[in-house]
Order: sequence, then C-alpha cells, then structure tokens
Amino acid sequence: MKCKVIAITGQIGSGKSAVGKYLQQQGYSVLDCDQISRLVADMPCVQQNVAALLGEQSVVDGKLNRPLIRKIIFADDSLYSRYNQIFFDQIKQEITTAVCRLSAQGCRVVFVEIPLIDAFYYPWDAIWMVQSEVFTRISRVTQRDGVDKSDVLAVSSKQNYQTAPTHTLINDGTLHDLYAKVDDLVKQIL
Repeated sequence: MKCKVIAITGQIGSGKSAVGKYLQQQGYSVLDCDQISRLVADMPCVQQNVAALLGEQSVVDGKLNRPLIRKIIFADDSLYSRYNQIFFDQIKQEITTAVCRLSAQGCRVVFVEIPLIDAFYYPWDAIWMVQSEVFTRISRVTQRDGVDKSDVLAVSSKQNYQTAPTHTLINDGTLHDLYAKVDDLVKQIL
C-alpha cells in the first residue's frame, strides 16, 4: 500500500514547524526539509558546488558560512536561484528515499515540512499551507532566532507560492487553536 505524502508549507514564522512537531507528538512520521537541507549541506559535493558558485570563503572548516551566504544570495536573485538548485535535487532524493522506507514499514501517511513548495515537483497527495499575518510572523522569528525584521522580510520575499494549497491553516490564534485545525484535517485524510 502506498502511503500518502502531505506537504506542510508556509512562509517563515507561519507555524509549519509547530504543525510538524504536533503531528510528530501524535505519532505521525514527519520529514523536515530544513533538517534534510542541513544534512545535504554537509555533503562534500554540495560544498564544492557552493564554493564554485559563491567563492571559497562560503565554506569554512567543512561547513557552509551561512551568514555570508545569506548576504550574497539574498542580494542577487540569480545567485539565489542557482544556490538553491544545488540543494533541491538532493533534497527531493532524500524525501523520496525516506518515503519509500516509511511506506515499506507500513506507514499510512508521511508529512513533509517544506518552506519552498515550488522548489521542485513532487507528487504530493495534499498541500497544507500554514498562514499568519506578517507582523505575527516577524514577531515570532525575531524572538525565536534573534534576527532583525529586515532579515525576516528578506526571507519572506523569496517565499512566493505558485502552487495552490489543498488546505489552508490560519495560525493567528493560540497553539491550541492551531492543533484543533490540524486534528480536523487529519480526520479528513485518514
């Protein structure tokens, strides 16, 4: 039996990680593309490609120099696109491998937290879009990550969505409110 694969997406600070963590606490399998991306970033072939694109200073002591990379790619749309493409194919492969493994283990549904739903094609069974007002998202991220409002807006400006969601979760209330909405959607799919 093929398991369902459901994307959880939304702009930075919208609450997609809160949804993912809640689903995980409920016993569901959740893949986090941010975590997958960090694993991919440690791959020597990826680091070599990043250094070739952005310069040797973008990789320091076997790790990506994320602050420098952010400054470079957010200032240049072409570099932003080319940088992300280094990761997308590998991330898609990691998702596919994990879904196949979980499906073989009898998993009925796998959720995937993915900030950039349009990064690559994937045959999602559903797409859940988590949305919040911009001032709410800015407040969450500046408090959580200790970054400036301009940093949050720079990331948000790159998170434009062409793909229409199958379900939208408005997350401007409490976590309890959000979890109740998630529970309702889970009942619909199972």
